[in-house]
Amino acid sequence: MLNPQQCAFHASCNGVVASYRECAWVAKNQEDIEFDAPSDSPYSGASFSIRVTPCGDKKVWTWQTKIYHPLFAAGATICQCLLTRCDNSGCKTVSEVMRDILLLLEKPNYCTKCEQCQINDDAFTEMKTDLAFFVRKARAHTPNTNPPSDEELRGGLSLSNFLPLLTTGAFSDIKLVVDKTVFRCHRTVLAARSPVFRSMFENECDGGTLRLNPAVDPRAVARFLQFVYGSVITARDAVDVSTHISLCSLAREYKVTALHHHHVACLARRLNATNKFVILAAASDMGDALLSRAVALAIAALDAAESTETGTQAQGCGPVARRPSSIARRASLAPY
Repeated sequence: MLNPQQCAFHASCNGVVASYRECAWVAKNQEDIEFDAPSDSPYSGASFSIRVTPCGDKKVWTWQTKIYHPLFAAGATICQCLLTRCDNSGCKTVSEVMRDILLLLEKPNYCTKCEQCQINDDAFTEMKTDLAFFVRKARAHTPNTNPPSDEELRGGLSLSNFLPLLTTGAFSDIKLVVDKTVFRCHRTVLAARSPVFRSMFENECDGGTLRLNPAVDPRAVARFLQFVYGSVITARDAVDVSTHISLCSLAREYKVTALHHHHVACLARRLNATNKFVILAAASDMGDALLSRAVALAIAALDAAESTETGTQAQGCGPVARRPSSIARRASLAPY
C-alpha cells in the first residue's frame, strides 16, 4: 500500500491551495484535487486532476484529465466501490481514497471491478492478458494527445518498408509452403521477428523450402507474414473467430509474442455464448496458458452477466443488456 503522507497531491477550493498534510478535507461546493502520478507507475511524469462535488451525504469524484486506465477516464465518475470502506462502515476519507487511487495507478493489475464500474474494456482486457503492452500503451497515451497506433506499439520497430518484399517476393531466399500455397520470403526478416525461425535457419538445412502444417489456413499465414514484415495487425472484427485462433496458434508456435497477445485479447473480447466452447477447446488443444486464462476470465464475466439478466427478468424488470466484460466481482485491491 502507498503511504498517503508521501503522496504529492493538493486541493484548490475558491482559489486557495493547501496540502492535505496540513488541512482537513472540507467540501463546501466543489473542490479540485491535483496530484502527480507515482514515479514508478506507467504514468510517471504526468499530473492529474479530480473534481469532487458534494451530492447528498456522499461525494461524486470525477476524473478530469486524459488517462488510459481500466477504471479511470477523463469525464468519468469514480465508482462508489472505491470510495466506500470494504466493511460498509461509511465513506473513505480523502487520504484513504487518494492512497487507493495512487496504488491503482502504480499497479493497474490490482484492478477488479463491480457491476457499477464504468470501465475501459479494452484497457481492462489488455491489462489482464498482456500487462507489458498495457504499460507501453498507458505511457504512450498519458498525457500524449497524439499517441501511436496499437500496430506501432505492438510492432516496436517500423518494418513497413519490408512489405513490398513480401508482396513481390523480390530477393527472396526461402519459400514457406502451406499445402499448395507458396510464400516467397526472406530469412533475415523472419529471423529478426521470430526466434523459432532464427533457430531453424541456424541449425537446419532447409534447402530453400520450409513446409508448414498443411492444416493451417493459408489466409492466416498471409496475415501472420503481414505482421512479421510490416507490423500489420488484423483488427478484432476484420476476420472470423477461427482465423483469430489460427493466427494465435501461429504466433505462439513461432514466438511472435506481440501478435500472440493481440489475438488472445481479440478472442477474449469476441467470446460469447455461441463460441465460448470453441475458443476454450482451441486454447486447450494448443496448450496455451495465456489464452486459457483470458477465456476463463471472459466466460466468468459472461456467466455473471447471464445470471444477472435472469435474475432481473425473474423480478419482472425485463431483459437487461450488459457487456460480458463489465460484470465481475466488487472492486477491491486484491492482486490478480
